[in-house]
Amino acid sequence: MINVNKLKAIFVENGKSQRDVAKLLDISDNTMSAKLKRGILNSDEIYKLIDYFEINNPVEIFFTDDVTQWVTKERRRLWEKKEKKEALTKETIKESLCLLGLGSVIRFLLVIFVT
Repeated sequence: MINVNKLKAIFVENGKSQRDVAKLLDISDNTMSAKLKRGILNSDEIYKLIDYFEINNPVEIFFTDDVTQWVTKERRRLWEKKEKKEALTKETIKESLCLLGLGSVIRFLLVIFVT
């Protein structure tokens, strides 16, 4: 889920309305409103927003505590495997990523590489 308040603050800081952002994302006003109510955008929409608004720290906006906590737990699990000299195989990483949906995989990778 998205931190909608922080995202809306970015809209305001940049002088953009929710309607303007909906046009940017090529979706209707109603769809934009529904997405913000649910706190969910797809990965293409997130990427467009990061790029358009030049968001430097997308983790604060596009990741809620539950995803961040899961990623932290997975990072710890993978680190422990490494510490125990267990092989970090493609399968181990694939197993972790398969537990997430596509959008969450992108978020997971952003968290790993941005933080």
